[in-house]
Amino acid sequence: MVDAEIRQQRLPAVRQGDEALIQDTTASLEATKVALEKAPKGKDTAADLATLKADLDALTTKIDQAKALANNGDYPEAKASLTETKQKATDIAAQLQQAAEKVRGKRAS
Repeated sequence: MVDAEIRQQRLPAVRQGDEALIQDTTASLEATKVALEKAPKGKDTAADLATLKADLDALTTKIDQAKALANNGDYPEAKASLTETKQKATDIAAQLQQAAEKVRGKRAS
């Protein structure tokens, strides 16, 4: 009985934390989408960019799934999914940054 009461007391803080993580993850994903749109395009990069776009689309779906988990009260699973999704978006953004730097380096040569 005491555990249930403690969980109920913590619930608003958990919800708020998940909502903040949803917003943060969504912002990270949107920033990565913008970076993808600005990425240098060429015949050598088309397939890679298409793959990254598909990955970002899948991450958008994962955010929607995490929202559903949170709405159903499965906060630990939602948090784990959002954390993983944010990390993947960050990884893709880093790949895009490296590709842009590589292209700039070739242009400078």
